[in-house]
Amino acid sequence: MSKRLIIALYLTIGTLNLFAQRSFSVSGVVADVADKKPIEFATVATANGELWSMTDEKGHFLIKDVPQGICKLRIQCLGYATRDITVQLDNDVEDLKIMMETNSLKLDEVTVTARRKQEDNTTSYLISRNALDNQQLLNLSDIAVLLPGGKTTNSTLMNDRRLSLRSGDAEKGNAAFGTAIEMDGVRLQNNAMLGETNGVSTRNISSTNIESVEVVPGIPSVEYGDLSNGIVKVRTRRGKTPFVVDMSVNPYTTQIGVSKGVSLGRGVLNSSFEHARSTSDQASPYTSYQRNTLSLNYQQRFGSAASPILLNIGMNGNVGGMNSKSDPDAFNDVYSKSRDYAIRGNFDMKWLLNKSWITNLQLLGSFAYSDKKSTRNVNASSSSAQPYIHSQEQGYFIATDYDENPSAPVILGPTGYWYVKSYHDSKPLSFSLKLKADWTKHFANEATNRVKLGSEWTSSGNEGKGTYYDNLRYAPTWREYRYDLLPRMQNYALYAEDRLSLPLSFIFASADQRNESMKNRNLLQITAGLRADITSISQSQYGTASSLSPRFNLKYTLWENRDAFVQSLSLYGGWGKSVKLPSFEVLYPSPSYADRLAFSPGSTADGRAFYAYNTVPFKAQYNENLKWQYTHQAEIGTEVKTKIAQVNVAFLRNKTFRPYIATSVFSPYSYLLTTQSALEDSNIPSEYRTYTIDRKTGVVTVGDTRGLLPSETLTALQRKAYNTNTKFVNGSPATRSGLDFSIDFNQIKPLRTSLRLDGNYYHYKGVEQTLIASLPSSAQLMQDGQPYQYVGYYRGSSVYDAGSAAYATTANGSLSDQVNLNFTVTTHIPRIRLIISLRIESSLYDYRRSLSESNSGSRGVVLQNAEDYFGTPYDGTSRNQYVAVYPEYYSTWDNPSELIPFEQQLRWAYENDKPLFDDLTKLIVKTNYNYNFNPDRISAYWSANLNVTKEIGKMVSVSFLANNFLNSLQRIKSSRTGLHSTIFNSGYISPYYYGLSVRLKI
Repeated sequence: MSKRLIIALYLTIGTLNLFAQRSFSVSGVVADVADKKPIEFATVATANGELWSMTDEKGHFLIKDVPQGICKLRIQCLGYATRDITVQLDNDVEDLKIMMETNSLKLDEVTVTARRKQEDNTTSYLISRNALDNQQLLNLSDIAVLLPGGKTTNSTLMNDRRLSLRSGDAEKGNAAFGTAIEMDGVRLQNNAMLGETNGVSTRNISSTNIESVEVVPGIPSVEYGDLSNGIVKVRTRRGKTPFVVDMSVNPYTTQIGVSKGVSLGRGVLNSSFEHARSTSDQASPYTSYQRNTLSLNYQQRFGSAASPILLNIGMNGNVGGMNSKSDPDAFNDVYSKSRDYAIRGNFDMKWLLNKSWITNLQLLGSFAYSDKKSTRNVNASSSSAQPYIHSQEQGYFIATDYDENPSAPVILGPTGYWYVKSYHDSKPLSFSLKLKADWTKHFANEATNRVKLGSEWTSSGNEGKGTYYDNLRYAPTWREYRYDLLPRMQNYALYAEDRLSLPLSFIFASADQRNESMKNRNLLQITAGLRADITSISQSQYGTASSLSPRFNLKYTLWENRDAFVQSLSLYGGWGKSVKLPSFEVLYPSPSYADRLAFSPGSTADGRAFYAYNTVPFKAQYNENLKWQYTHQAEIGTEVKTKIAQVNVAFLRNKTFRPYIATSVFSPYSYLLTTQSALEDSNIPSEYRTYTIDRKTGVVTVGDTRGLLPSETLTALQRKAYNTNTKFVNGSPATRSGLDFSIDFNQIKPLRTSLRLDGNYYHYKGVEQTLIASLPSSAQLMQDGQPYQYVGYYRGSSVYDAGSAAYATTANGSLSDQVNLNFTVTTHIPRIRLIISLRIESSLYDYRRSLSESNSGSRGVVLQNAEDYFGTPYDGTSRNQYVAVYPEYYSTWDNPSELIPFEQQLRWAYENDKPLFDDLTKLIVKTNYNYNFNPDRISAYWSANLNVTKEIGKMVSVSFLANNFLNSLQRIKSSRTGLHSTIFNSGYISPYYYGLSVRLKI
């Protein structure tokens, strides 16, 4: 935006103050259209929500100081369809009668898809209760199916899906971790979890108690922090309702929920309970996930009608989790179970002051506690005693019988058969407190300026004990790592946001011209904000970190309600920065221990084994230079309403900077190894030998249990090795771009049928350019028999993946392009209360490719044969050829700080030093197949889903769904391998699946 335009806007705002603005009162009654009875606890608010009121027991409401002119009111109440009305204010409006219709299929307009929120300056969608019922969603994370281009998944609680917006799977930056989810203002964060860096689990949230979901994949308000990929806001049931029973069943899940909202004088209490149980195998329905949720919400109004205070207090929790213990098909007493207990509480107090210097003041507080303790019982067996290492100090330790010293650094495990029971105790606990205020200034001719100021404090920690065992006699090699001793993460935030609405065609219009100009008005809406976050992690090396997040949105309505083919036209765009705080897994990687066998003479005559180990502990590799991950989001879009359809298109480009990635740090050390050959010259008979090892030096001494022969000191070999530690660093950027669109055609009135076309194009590219250290497998040895002593430094990948205990791929990035298109036909017959929707989902283009790229040049070489080590530089165009990747550098055990150019040394060694060449080739990683780097295009495919909902009278509603009801057996082709395969059970589309749900209102 040019400086001249900015100056012009501020001059315009200044001149608006010269226009006088009168204000009036609006009052009336909200009642049920059927029985004319007043509706209590209905919210009546102006269009932008700054002025509001709540109806009393007589249905009466009053809003004072409403600016002169056209006033748009939105009336909402649980169980009723939202209603929007327009009032012309030239005087006080009294005795306004607003009739509300019960939310049912009897209404003319019922939406079962995600509806674009036209009033927002950025891309956002509203998913109603009708849409959730139509899809019979069990897990909140499955709402992505309702967004443009979304693909149906068979909703089950056995799959702990994590929701991510505008992203794909296995991408850099972990979009699911950056997707924020709030429920009634409570942030469901995953920051305090260890062992994962993933988005928050939502399967412990009751789906029957959700009233609506707002999804903002665009640029959110600066009010929302700790995110990098949009936000999902869940609103549960609040208000007075009849007794409602929800029941659903499908091949793998049964669900029942009950709820009721009762009036308590000036307040209303809404309670809800749900039980749901999913299994993965119909033939053995024992291993299951259960959800038992209870939700309570109390709402009360205080104060006067002109200056009301609205208080909401909520509490919800879940008792359940995964359990295989009751499965009779499980082997003996082998089982695993995991709690998924949760309790969340919140309060929200909003006060309409409506003063010249402040409009609303709001205070919000919340807490969230989870108990994710898991238990695992496995069977074990051994014919000989095995060493279990528990030492946490540096030194040499010899194995000791458990009965002799239960706390010994190394104990000898039992022989025979036994069970090992272990626990993993994780208890994330978070708190938040928010205070925010807004001030709205109305100018002449419909111009408004709304300023929002706020502050926020959040605290995250984990009260769990980590992993432990109930009986150390059977505990394998393991060390205690307590989560509850880790420092808490505190985040403080301040933000300011200004939203300006300028109806440009109104500014100099007279009162007589307003109604006519409404058809052609040019409305400019600008939202600009800045958020400042300060993160404090006391008693740690991180100290304090700060970040700024500016965000900007603009929407320009060229015209609306025009009597032409294009009735309304709006353009919008925005840019913003959002910062994602790290998880505890990133902040506090667990300490590392190197355990090397120092002596193993075998068992004595009485069956005792003398294993000795050298233990070297290494502190967790905290990265004091770690920076917080952030994303730049940009989008432009258009909203067009024509005489035949509503068209919404949004173009997006998101770039994630400094994503959190795990790397390995290798520290060289040496130890003494005493081999069996050292005993060959011993004069003490083996049946009378006893062994000791010096804790500091590692020297082994052989003693005579008879006391007849003097003790002997054994000779030892010095061995070189590395300890491996995990360190999280900031990786290279990743880019996501594309477009979302939806076209909602007007209903064909004679057929009561509407058509919807929606889809998306999605492009992703992420290439890791960070230099990552890696060692080959521990099974690899040097030519002289020593443990492998060279560390390779690869551009963005590693030879060996310690996390998965497998060789990693040669790729250091990936590229993908997708085009998805959905076509929905919905027939709605209000007279018989029936709605039928047929949805055809298709993938028109699906392209994926592994990348091997380097900013400094070629990263790999193309091999003529799989056994080769030299070839031509890989330029990204080779097909059906093996590719080898060299490390850029390598280092030696003797001089770990010197990085030696690898390829240059490899070629020299090939000509001059065969043992060195053989050792270096162990650092070269090759593709397993000659098609690994081939581009993969999957031919187009589709599936069809059917949803039917029928209301029987006012009390009963029945819904039926059949996903992939044609049970498609279409064959698809992969260009990567050239092979054809059936789409049946391929994962590209959901398998045939059906479900039935019933709702009773009593």
